[in-house]
Amino acid sequence: MNTVRIWEQAKVGSNNPKYLSRSPRTKYYRNECKYDYPEGFIKPLVWGLSELVVRKDGLMTWRTPPDAFLHRNLGKTLEVFYGVIQLSNYDPQKVGKSQASCNLVANDFKSRLNSR
Repeated sequence: MNTVRIWEQAKVGSNNPKYLSRSPRTKYYRNECKYDYPEGFIKPLVWGLSELVVRKDGLMTWRTPPDAFLHRNLGKTLEVFYGVIQLSNYDPQKVGKSQASCNLVANDFKSRLNSR
Protein backbone atom coordinates (compact mmCIF):
# COMPACT_ATOMS: atom_id res chain seq x y z
CA MET A 1 0.00 0.00 0.00
CA ASN A 2 1.59 3.23 -1.04
CA THR A 3 -0.24 5.13 1.72
CA VAL A 4 1.71 3.25 4.40
CA ARG A 5 5.30 4.39 4.66
CA ILE A 6 8.24 2.77 6.41
CA TRP A 7 11.11 4.05 8.52
CA GLU A 8 14.38 2.30 7.80
CA GLN A 9 17.53 4.17 8.70
CA ALA A 10 19.44 2.48 5.88
CA LYS A 11 16.98 4.01 3.39
CA VAL A 12 17.34 7.64 4.55
CA GLY A 13 18.02 9.81 1.53
CA SER A 14 16.35 7.33 -0.80
CA ASN A 15 14.24 8.83 -3.56
CA ASN A 16 11.65 6.12 -2.95
CA PRO A 17 8.56 7.77 -1.36
CA LYS A 18 7.80 4.48 0.42
CA TYR A 19 10.57 5.29 2.94
CA LEU A 20 10.51 8.04 5.53
CA SER A 21 13.40 10.40 6.21
CA ARG A 22 12.81 10.22 9.99
CA SER A 23 11.15 7.91 12.45
CA PRO A 24 7.38 8.44 12.74
CA ARG A 25 5.68 8.78 16.10
CA THR A 26 2.41 7.47 17.42
CA LYS A 27 -0.43 9.96 17.49
CA TYR A 28 -1.09 10.40 21.20
CA TYR A 29 1.90 9.10 23.12
CA ARG A 30 4.44 10.24 20.52
CA ASN A 31 6.37 6.95 20.77
CA GLU A 32 8.72 6.16 17.91
CA CYS A 33 7.47 3.47 15.56
CA LYS A 34 8.40 1.92 12.24
CA TYR A 35 5.32 2.64 10.11
CA ASP A 36 3.39 5.78 9.26
CA TYR A 37 -0.17 5.14 8.19
CA PRO A 38 -3.26 7.25 7.63
CA GLU A 39 -5.79 7.57 10.44
CA GLY A 40 -8.50 6.32 8.08
CA PHE A 41 -7.06 2.83 8.38
CA ILE A 42 -7.04 3.03 12.19
CA LYS A 43 -10.42 4.62 12.94
CA PRO A 44 -12.48 1.46 12.33
CA LEU A 45 -10.16 -0.53 14.60
CA VAL A 46 -10.57 2.01 17.41
CA TRP A 47 -14.33 2.02 16.85
CA GLY A 48 -14.34 -1.77 17.16
CA LEU A 49 -12.91 -1.49 20.66
CA SER A 50 -16.33 -0.26 21.77
CA GLU A 51 -17.40 -3.92 21.69
CA LEU A 52 -14.95 -4.62 24.50
CA VAL A 53 -16.55 -2.03 26.79
CA VAL A 54 -19.64 -2.46 28.93
CA ARG A 55 -21.52 0.16 30.93
CA LYS A 56 -22.55 -1.09 34.34
CA ASP A 57 -23.90 1.01 37.20
CA GLY A 58 -22.90 4.18 35.38
CA LEU A 59 -19.30 3.04 34.93
CA MET A 60 -17.51 1.98 31.80
CA THR A 61 -15.44 -1.17 32.24
CA TRP A 62 -13.63 -3.59 29.95
CA ARG A 63 -15.40 -6.88 29.25
CA THR A 64 -11.96 -8.41 28.88
CA PRO A 65 -8.42 -7.04 29.21
CA PRO A 66 -7.93 -5.22 25.87
CA ASP A 67 -4.19 -5.91 25.57
CA ALA A 68 -4.65 -9.66 25.83
CA PHE A 69 -7.68 -9.61 23.52
CA LEU A 70 -5.83 -7.64 20.84
CA HIS A 71 -2.73 -9.78 21.16
CA ARG A 72 -4.84 -12.88 20.63
CA ASN A 73 -7.19 -11.57 17.91
CA LEU A 74 -5.92 -8.49 16.09
CA GLY A 75 -4.05 -10.44 13.41
CA LYS A 76 -7.19 -12.38 12.49
CA THR A 77 -9.28 -9.22 12.47
CA LEU A 78 -6.75 -7.48 10.23
CA GLU A 79 -7.01 -10.33 7.71
CA VAL A 80 -10.74 -9.61 7.45
CA PHE A 81 -10.30 -5.83 7.55
CA TYR A 82 -7.70 -5.87 4.78
CA GLY A 83 -10.47 -6.94 2.40
CA VAL A 84 -12.28 -3.67 3.14
CA ILE A 85 -9.10 -1.74 2.43
CA GLN A 86 -8.71 -3.55 -0.90
CA LEU A 87 -12.36 -2.95 -1.87
CA SER A 88 -11.86 0.74 -1.08
CA ASN A 89 -8.96 0.82 -3.52
CA TYR A 90 -6.50 1.43 -0.64
CA ASP A 91 -8.05 4.85 -0.01
CA PRO A 92 -7.85 5.66 3.71
CA GLN A 93 -10.49 8.39 3.37
CA LYS A 94 -13.04 5.88 2.08
CA VAL A 95 -12.11 3.31 4.71
CA GLY A 96 -12.18 5.73 7.62
CA LYS A 97 -15.44 7.41 6.65
CA SER A 98 -17.30 4.22 5.86
CA GLN A 99 -19.69 3.09 8.58
CA ALA A 100 -19.46 -0.37 7.00
CA SER A 101 -15.74 -0.49 7.89
CA CYS A 102 -16.47 0.34 11.50
CA ASN A 103 -19.33 -2.15 11.68
CA LEU A 104 -17.23 -4.92 10.17
CA VAL A 105 -14.48 -4.52 12.77
CA ALA A 106 -16.97 -4.13 15.63
CA ASN A 107 -18.81 -7.28 14.55
CA ASP A 108 -15.54 -9.15 14.16
CA PHE A 109 -14.40 -8.14 17.66
CA LYS A 110 -17.82 -9.04 19.05
CA SER A 111 -17.77 -12.50 17.50
CA ARG A 112 -14.23 -13.15 18.77
CA LEU A 113 -15.20 -11.91 22.22
CA ASN A 114 -18.20 -14.27 22.31
CA SER A 115 -16.20 -17.25 21.06
CA ARG A 116 -13.60 -17.21 23.83
